[in-house]
Amino acid sequence: MEVIISSIENNPNIAEDDEETKKEQIVEVERAYMTSEDRRNLERFRRAERKFCSAEIELERLHFALKHFYQLRQQINSEQQRQSPQGKRKRTYQQAHFT
Repeated sequence: MEVIISSIENNPNIAEDDEETKKEQIVEVERAYMTSEDRRNLERFRRAERKFCSAEIELERLHFALKHFYQLRQQINSEQQRQSPQGKRKRTYQQAHFT
């Protein structure tokens, strides 16, 4: 069955913009060759795969935000160090922004 689906997906005779035809053919093959238990398992797998992809995207977004937060914090700290005289006690990031 995977071979048939793969050949449908890679068929050069079906235009790339005609994804609907490919999807219909794949659904027909799945109906013909899969048992109801296999269909349930495939649907569970696809749901889990979608959840995994969503979680991966969310992690990438959080990583991006955290990385830029740390870069900004370093810039602020280095700017404070440059501006503070040698004799004064250095203020922390929290003291500078939350007091």
